[in-house]
Amino acid sequence: IDFANASQPPSLEQPFGTNDIGQDLLARALWGGRISITVGIISVLASITLGTSIGAISGYFGGPIDGSLMRVTDLFLSLPQLPFLLMVIYLFRDSLRVAFGPELGIFILIVSVIAVTTWMQVARLVRASFLSLKQKEFVEAAHAVGVRTPNIIARHILPNTLSPVIVAATIGVGGAIITEATLSFLG
Repeated sequence: IDFANASQPPSLEQPFGTNDIGQDLLARALWGGRISITVGIISVLASITLGTSIGAISGYFGGPIDGSLMRVTDLFLSLPQLPFLLMVIYLFRDSLRVAFGPELGIFILIVSVIAVTTWMQVARLVRASFLSLKQKEFVEAAHAVGVRTPNIIARHILPNTLSPVIVAATIGVGGAIITEATLSFLG
């Protein structure tokens, strides 16, 4: 706190200026944003992991596995996100606060709830990529030389599907931060 520098306009020394008690607004914005960025990144990593796994299994194996996994995906897509998030947080917040402490419990709850409600788009992207890539010649060649199915998925097809997943992850971080801010606003 520096009352001599209160309410200063932006300058080279303080790019955002200062508030009414002389605190640097850029430093305060960075300090306040660290939790939101952490929530966004960790929830998107969990969402990408879950969505990529489900989309890869569904797209590669097809048949009844594909049908059932895509119906689960449709079920999650049909849920209204905000009321579902509020209900889950209301039901589990006290038990997680007791188990992990007040800050870590709420952090784990919000990250997991955001991840569980945002994996569906990634699963559909990965499934579509797997459906087209599993018919390509390099996958047939890998089958012909005796490469096992998990290796084909992990080494041949999955790296070719990562570019849309990375784009979805980048967009998802912003969405997760907005969702976390909405939940924070609603209490």
